[in-house]
Amino acid sequence: MNNHALILYIILAAGLPVTYFYGGFLLAALFFLIWFDEVVFSILKVPAIVGLEFATLASVVLGLNFGPVAAFVFLVVYKPITRTLRQLWVSYADENESPFAPSAEELVFFLISLLAMFFAFVPFLFLFMALVIVKDVLVLLSDIYIDGELDPYTLNMVPNFFFNLFIGYYASGLLGFA
Repeated sequence: MNNHALILYIILAAGLPVTYFYGGFLLAALFFLIWFDEVVFSILKVPAIVGLEFATLASVVLGLNFGPVAAFVFLVVYKPITRTLRQLWVSYADENESPFAPSAEELVFFLISLLAMFFAFVPFLFLFMALVIVKDVLVLLSDIYIDGELDPYTLNMVPNFFFNLFIGYYASGLLGFA
């Protein structure tokens, strides 16, 4: 194991108790979801294929329960740091994000969190699915206009929608939003 992998594990080991102390089990679980999505899923390339929206789920719940400051810290500060360290450990030729700077996709996640906050009166499942669609469209537009090319996994949006319908339904009951 190299130093970058060790740092990622230290971030997880240090971050879980800190987030638990600050915001309880839910915030620690969101911290873990973002870490797992950014590290494990990114290395395996699983969510891009099947469309697991753990980061979107975390963004929506952050916006609903913890507000814009926590969403900013998690999505615009913590997520890019974790991504950069993961890129130092396992890098892919198709990644072109600047180190430690938020990418367009991470800013989209923050926007999703803000939208969740403003539309908190909408039932969770409908809100989550609408924000999955908004996120997919915004990421598609950023792929076209910022990156200049389409991510091949972006075209999986339709099957992803139905897979995330299941995740949203399960999360709404688990989080008490049902």
